Amino acid sequence: ALLRIVETELIERHARTLVEMEGSGFASILKVVASSPAIGSVAAASGPGGGVGSSRMMMPAGGDSSESSVVIDHERIKDLASMYELFSRVPSSVNHLRDALSERIKIDGRALVKDQENNVAPPAAFVKGILAMR
Repeated sequence: ALLRIVETELIERHARTLVEMEGSGFASILKVVASSPAIGSVAAASGPGGGVGSSRMMMPAGGDSSESSVVIDHERIKDLASMYELFSRVPSSVNHLRDALSERIKIDGRALVKDQENNVAPPAAFVKGILAMR
């Protein structure tokens, strides 16, 4: 019972802050880093990382150099998993993670649609961008 009270006080009361923290919060970790004009408007700064001992690597989305390359940071994926594990101790806190993920998907999706409306990228880039979001 005491553990439940401590978890509620420390997690639930500070969930929004933990999600929105600049540079290390859940929303910050979700930002996609791309280096392509096709989804360039989706690109956002990923924050600190990539230093010595980091497990970042560039993964090309396709064989063409004009296609997007997305940075996959395995440490950030572990951070997301740890944050979810922490928040799942207080089920109502998971809603904050869901809302942040939903917002990130909307932002990235709108950017892809806007690129298509403005003829910034070929239709194939739109499809590849949508697939990369999954």
